[in-house]
Amino acid sequence: MKAKGIVNISNMNNPKFDVNLNSRKFPLKAIFALIPEAVLNRTASSGALSNSDLKNIKLTYKLPVKNSYAVKNKQINVNDLLNYWDQWSLEPLTEEDAKNQSKAPIWKAIDGEISVNLDAKGDTLEPVANIDMLLSNGFIYDRKINEIFFKGSYKDGDINVPNFHFVEEEGGYITASGKMLQSGKIEAEADGKINLNWAKTFMTDKSVDIEGDTVLALDVRGTSTNPDVAISVDAERGGVFNNVYFDDLVFIAGYKDQIARLTDVRLVSGGKEAKASGVIPLDSSLGSMNVSLGLSGESLGLVNLFTREVEWLKGSGDAFVNLQGSISDPIINGNLNIQDAQIYVAALGKPLEKVNVNIAMSNHYVKINRAEVVQFSADSKYAAFAIKPFYADTRQAKIKKTKSDEMTKDSLGITNLTSLSIVKIPRVKSFKFPENGGSILAYQLEKLLDTAKKASSQTTLPIKKDKEDYFLANEEPGAGSKQDGTDLIVKNLITGVEKTFKYVSDYAFSKDGKQMVFASTGSKKDKTALNGVFLYNTENGTLKTLVKTKGNYKSFVFDEDSELLAFLGEQSPEKQEIKDYSIYYNSLSLDTAQILVDNSITGMPIKWSVSGDGKLTFSKDGKKLFFGIAPTKIPKDTTLVDFENAKLDVWGYKDDYLQPMQLKNADRDSKKTYLTAIEIFNSDVKIVPLTDLKLPDASLINEGNSNLAFASTDFGNRIPAQWTAGTIRDYYLVDTKTGSRKKIIESLSGSAMPSPAGNYVIYFDKAAGIWSTYNIHTGKTIQLTNTNIVKFVDEENDVPDNPSAYGIAGWTADDKSVLLYDRYDIWEYNPEGKGEPKNITNGFGRQNNITFRYHQTNPEKRFFEKKDVIWLDAFNNLTKENGFFKKSIGDSKNPELVTSGKFKYSSLVKAKDADRYLYDKGNYTSSPDVYVSADLKTETKLSTTNPQQQNYNWGTAELVKWVTPKGFKSEGILYKPENFDPNKKYPMIVYFYEKLSDGLYAYQAPAPTPSRLNIPFFVSNSYLVFAPDISYETGYPGKSAEEFINSGVESLKKNSWVDGTKIGIQGQSWGGYQVAHLITRTDMYAAAWSGAPVVNMTSAYGGIRWESGMNRQFQYEKTQSRIGATLWEKPELYIENSPLFSLPKVNTPVVIMSNDADGAVPWYQGIEMFTGLKRLGKPVWLLNYNNEAHNLVQRQNRKDIQIREQQFFDHYLKGAKAPVWMVNGIPATEKGRTWGFDLTDGKP
Repeated sequence: MKAKGIVNISNMNNPKFDVNLNSRKFPLKAIFALIPEAVLNRTASSGALSNSDLKNIKLTYKLPVKNSYAVKNKQINVNDLLNYWDQWSLEPLTEEDAKNQSKAPIWKAIDGEISVNLDAKGDTLEPVANIDMLLSNGFIYDRKINEIFFKGSYKDGDINVPNFHFVEEEGGYITASGKMLQSGKIEAEADGKINLNWAKTFMTDKSVDIEGDTVLALDVRGTSTNPDVAISVDAERGGVFNNVYFDDLVFIAGYKDQIARLTDVRLVSGGKEAKASGVIPLDSSLGSMNVSLGLSGESLGLVNLFTREVEWLKGSGDAFVNLQGSISDPIINGNLNIQDAQIYVAALGKPLEKVNVNIAMSNHYVKINRAEVVQFSADSKYAAFAIKPFYADTRQAKIKKTKSDEMTKDSLGITNLTSLSIVKIPRVKSFKFPENGGSILAYQLEKLLDTAKKASSQTTLPIKKDKEDYFLANEEPGAGSKQDGTDLIVKNLITGVEKTFKYVSDYAFSKDGKQMVFASTGSKKDKTALNGVFLYNTENGTLKTLVKTKGNYKSFVFDEDSELLAFLGEQSPEKQEIKDYSIYYNSLSLDTAQILVDNSITGMPIKWSVSGDGKLTFSKDGKKLFFGIAPTKIPKDTTLVDFENAKLDVWGYKDDYLQPMQLKNADRDSKKTYLTAIEIFNSDVKIVPLTDLKLPDASLINEGNSNLAFASTDFGNRIPAQWTAGTIRDYYLVDTKTGSRKKIIESLSGSAMPSPAGNYVIYFDKAAGIWSTYNIHTGKTIQLTNTNIVKFVDEENDVPDNPSAYGIAGWTADDKSVLLYDRYDIWEYNPEGKGEPKNITNGFGRQNNITFRYHQTNPEKRFFEKKDVIWLDAFNNLTKENGFFKKSIGDSKNPELVTSGKFKYSSLVKAKDADRYLYDKGNYTSSPDVYVSADLKTETKLSTTNPQQQNYNWGTAELVKWVTPKGFKSEGILYKPENFDPNKKYPMIVYFYEKLSDGLYAYQAPAPTPSRLNIPFFVSNSYLVFAPDISYETGYPGKSAEEFINSGVESLKKNSWVDGTKIGIQGQSWGGYQVAHLITRTDMYAAAWSGAPVVNMTSAYGGIRWESGMNRQFQYEKTQSRIGATLWEKPELYIENSPLFSLPKVNTPVVIMSNDADGAVPWYQGIEMFTGLKRLGKPVWLLNYNNEAHNLVQRQNRKDIQIREQQFFDHYLKGAKAPVWMVNGIPATEKGRTWGFDLTDGKP
């Protein structure tokens, strides 16, 4: 083993590991591995195998050997194959050395440079120790090995060892016999003995200098006088021990012309500590790995296995190590895997070197059912998560109509990621870790049940309490009022010390976790209970009272440096409807919180006040506080009697918004707040409103550090949104010191945003199709783009509106340049318009039909540096393949391919300080799995999702292309059953919406459908499914559907395996409309399923989308319905594109799904279609799922529609019997009693 590192894996509760050391030469003192019940996978120069505790071992040894030690067609005695190591150019052994190994036979090498792989199966008298080995010029020994058989290969030929038979004899020797043959070149008979005992005394304290480029590797296995301690040691030079009991070991290792001494390798009695110079203890099993190397012994690396983040920490002393690796899901086929970790080691003043380590932990994981909302402590030692109640319990409680407070609530789970112990705490309403606060956890309990006999916070963990519970009350559980807070427990998960605070209503940690603020409501039942706001120091346990007056306190927020605190509070009488809020402020130097803002402060507008619904935000530098104010609400007139008042909605033509939208947004609008600023340290105490009723929207610039805010308004332009689908806005800069405003952009249809450093506003003018910048300092506007170079707007736009922009990739540091997308590439523009724009992807995207988009691997990164190498999502528009490229922003080279293939990638994340990436990858045939890799070329699969899929007939997805009657090139996806037979004929279902072919490699889970066709379900049931793309001509959406869908179907019908008489169509929403249109134009489809269709554009045009309250006019004039004119401008187009007017032409059986709570399409559209076809005597059914939305939400309804859809298509496309619901319907009197799924011989 050329590379020497030190890997100590301890306290693992006997995990099983798979370790791969890819060796590199550099000087270190030894390799030390403490691995109980280990599984090793190594690459080395030579070595030994020892101890039956090693269950499944694979070794591959490669080394150059000399020509003088092997003779063709001669016997090689096994006695000559042991321990004569002159091929490694060792210096002669001393007489004492020779004496110690006098019983050991000599090892001689085979001629040539060889790599011999020998597979062995063996049994020991120990409980099940199956040994799989790959060995080159090595030896095998272990106590009680009865039989071993070998097979292997030699370079390009085979070595046949049909009966290399080992049998243990008296005295610890094993007889070996057998024949080795290699392509006629070497024929060797082996006959000899291997001594099992020689190693017990060999080289325990000797020093040997090693010369040459190759160093030795040997394994030491043993136990201390404490039987719980088992060790395995790989060293450059040392001794091999078999079942030797020892407390003290001294190893001396040499490399080339120097000697490195391990003078203090000591196992402390009891096995609790392993002290050694140059040791890397990987002291954990799950979750966090504490990594240290060298003399410092400090924890240097943290790996969080439940998240996608790895932190590297550099230690002090002579050496440091960084361990990198990550994982997203701890449960992978019953195994937990940490893959492709890297250890970087520097020691003894030598240059940095690298050892790759692959570690796989088998059968060593923690599995928590029903867990969600996982959070991790900042030191990665603990995980906390909510555990949902059993569905059966919740279901039963709902059946019994249990009160909300008495319902089964979530539990809290806490996992120690080292020991994997789990604590579960019932009835927890919330929990929080501080962002950077070690292993401190706070959690708040639900209200105690009246029937509770003891506190619900009892756990199986030992609890240490250094004081009495704060605010401890002598009241019965559940006796408090509804307004009372509940118990808050703050726990140090390492020490076990916890404190309980009673009646807590709200709480928050500072960013560093050293402070925790909380509000206590007190209790009406306990007059001695304290209420107010308190600041708890998590380090020393002190408690500071910030406010000691009863009230309602909330919205706690600390500044970036964890030194300042602000919160909202009101002390109004309990029955007062409109509360008077103030903003409180505290710093660590103040003993109590001070009122920073109240309603009488200078700058507060008349009849305005601090809003209790506003968000508090410190500027990044902590100098300003931003908050919300609002017009003071008018209390309800309590003298009015409710039943005597009229109830109505008054619609007015001057209203900015229609009444349905106002009603829909009433709660949101009643809580609307207006951004306001205060300079905390300004002696001139005042607030500065930055927005008001006419300028309602604003955002911070440069994280609030700027003295300007960016505001906008659509005031005066809101009514046209009824038909334009967007608003016209004016944009302003507002001074945070004075409140003065400057309009910088007027009547913009598009988007605008400030740059990260706050020097520019960049905006896109949709009407003109150009990007421009506004210099905040000079007031100068610069047009950046024009159509002379390339279009920066949607080149495939097919709706009757101006095309949208492709967007912004980001900015470089200090706002030096901005990166814009075109259809394929990324362009760099100087925001001042200076110089020519630079295509940083070098036109590679457009040349190769690849669309590049920046992939942000660091969510905290706000801008690019010129030296940055960025990752790019890459989508091939021709092949639909996906992948990644890398590109340096600063050069003009083509992007560098990382990986690309017939997959869909998602969720790529990077370790925080390491070149390790975690991502999902899958395609239609392979469920997306989690992978980890350093370069996305060599990858390790970490998960196996949907393994049950292999038990089912799945399917394949392929891209098909055709030319429409008008000459348009089109494409779509054809899905075939996995067991597809081209000699058979298959029925086919055509599913469509707009364009679907880009999803060629998307996985589709076979879950019950909310509305769309369950493609894998039908494919598995021997249907072909065709998903064609559609492009649209303004004014003629129906004919466009005919042009592309029908022609695509006709092209596929030319294949003998398509049954052209058994083709169905299915679509939902816009797809449902197209289904309805097609069956009025052709009889080529044997069955149709139309979900949520619009069939009468004339009546739908003026309707309401009830989910949002918006009018539907915009949809026909500007967006999806694509008429491009008003109803009174082109009524003929509305009629032509409305299937209702052509229902007499329908001959295709059709099912309509229209739900009475549909918020997108008026469900009476389905009624119009149904009643028309019913009158005409056409076979039609309508499914109305009560109180369901546009797409089904309730799982029971999804399962129901899946059954009906299959029965419908099976009947018309496969000739199956029809179900009762299709033949006889379901009378209202039988609703909820029968579902009509039974098949019958009757005809629909």
